[in-house]
Amino acid sequence: MIDWLIVGAGLYGATFARELTDAGQSCLVIDRREYIGGNCADEMICGVRVQRHGGHIFHTNDKSTWEYVNRFADWWHYRHKVKVNYQGRIYSFPINLMTLHQVWGITTPDEARERLQQAGKNGHSLKRWAIAELGEELYYTFIHGYTAKQWGRDPDTLPASIVQRIPIRFTYDDDYFSDTYQGQPVDGYSAMIGEMLRGIPVELGQDFDLSRPNPARHILYTGPLDALFSNEFGTLQYRSLRWEYEQHESDYQGCATMNYTDADVPYTRIIEYRHFMQNPPRNTVIAKEFPMEWHPGREMYYPVNDEPNNRRANLYAAQAKRLGIETGGRLADYRYYDMHQAVAAARKHAERVLNG
Repeated sequence: MIDWLIVGAGLYGATFARELTDAGQSCLVIDRREYIGGNCADEMICGVRVQRHGGHIFHTNDKSTWEYVNRFADWWHYRHKVKVNYQGRIYSFPINLMTLHQVWGITTPDEARERLQQAGKNGHSLKRWAIAELGEELYYTFIHGYTAKQWGRDPDTLPASIVQRIPIRFTYDDDYFSDTYQGQPVDGYSAMIGEMLRGIPVELGQDFDLSRPNPARHILYTGPLDALFSNEFGTLQYRSLRWEYEQHESDYQGCATMNYTDADVPYTRIIEYRHFMQNPPRNTVIAKEFPMEWHPGREMYYPVNDEPNNRRANLYAAQAKRLGIETGGRLADYRYYDMHQAVAAARKHAERVLNG
């Protein structure tokens, strides 16, 4: 009998498997998909490395996490750039001095602070908080339409926490992330995760079922807990996504991501994958990203972390704990993880089980 059955060959499962294997434990990794990498997985289309589940950029302030992923891939110094298309005009984003100059003609940090401080700070909904922080013009230009499309709900009914992590900069810095360590793996995330899983048995196209015989002493489950327990406490809700791909002969938009914030444009952004590559070909592949309501059979991307869903998720987590099943990752934890957070959480999880 092996020591660990790890359900899920994404970033969390691969990190956990690597740590346990290096500590002398025997592991088997299975995944319901026919490829490794989870939502980080990529593939080559006409010479362009396309990330199958939307754009992924690794960024972290944690040196240990950065050094860890550098064990499994060579990285290049990619800095993510995002622009906003609103009513046919292009704006710098995240909101910075150039953005405020484009909207209001502002040229100095003091002017920017004074203009933004004219609004009061009140309200806990996303819409009220954002208007209080930014004013109505910036809110409707950059936030309202995009958020309504992304979540399929009126922004006045959403928590402010969704947008509170979007920075406002009083400089001309338009890097999307401000983390110390940022980059893209030269050969992509699938290759990186393949290196993490080197020497570890992996079976693809294999779903996990509690009713089947278990070949391991311990289980780490990274999938959706409601499915594991046959929706005993109700179905957990998510938002889903789909992409429409196009090929073009040359650079399409001049940046990796263009957000479309008009409410009447059905997609939220266009991702141009050649910009994620260190040495891209001349041709390009773009993906228009469309948010969708989730229902069984569609991919689960963003958990709807309202009170009823979080309560259900806690019931499922308690059930797994009672059965001695370890859980972790974006789906099993029912929370959104950036990639660096998934790696760090999996390493801590592995350390915890190894130390008993």
